[in-house]
Amino acid sequence: MSTNTEPAIKGTISHGTLRSEDLLGAFLGALDVLDHDSALALAHEVGETYQALLDGTEGAEEDAGWLLERMSDRINEALPEGWTFGAHEGDGSDFGVWWGWDDEPGDPDPEILDCIRGGRHLASCDDDGYCNACGRQEGWDYEAQDWEEKYRDALDAEEAGV
Repeated sequence: MSTNTEPAIKGTISHGTLRSEDLLGAFLGALDVLDHDSALALAHEVGETYQALLDGTEGAEEDAGWLLERMSDRINEALPEGWTFGAHEGDGSDFGVWWGWDDEPGDPDPEILDCIRGGRHLASCDDDGYCNACGRQEGWDYEAQDWEEKYRDALDAEEAGV
C-alpha cells in the first residue's frame, strides 16, 4: 500500500456500463496512473482479452472477469491507506477510487462521520470538485445514496447513545 495521503486519481473512472470491453480499458488506465509497471505487465493480456471479447471467443467473458479482479486488487494495493477501488455503494456501474469505505456495514468511517457532523463536507473541495475530507464529489446528489444514509444512521445512533 502506498504511503501517500492522496491517491493520484480519485472518484469515478468508469460509469454507466458493466461491459467488460469498457471496464478493461478503464481499469488498465487507472492502474497505469497508480502503478505503471503493473499496468505494463498486464497490458498485453488486456489487449488479448479485449480482442477475444470482440470476437465472441468462448470463455472470454470469464477471462475478462478474472483479469478485472486482478487489476482491481493491484489498484487497491497501490492506493494510500483509507482509499479503496471498486463499485460505488450507491451505483454498481460507477467504478472509481473512494475514501473510507469498508466491507463492514454499520461500521462507518470516522473521517466521513466527522466530515458530515462537522459540516466540513465540500468546504474543502479541490479543483476537481472532490471533498478533501471524505472524497465525495461536489454537485452529486449524495442525499439519495444508500451509503450516506448508513453514516447518518450511525450519527443518529451515536447521538441517541446507542
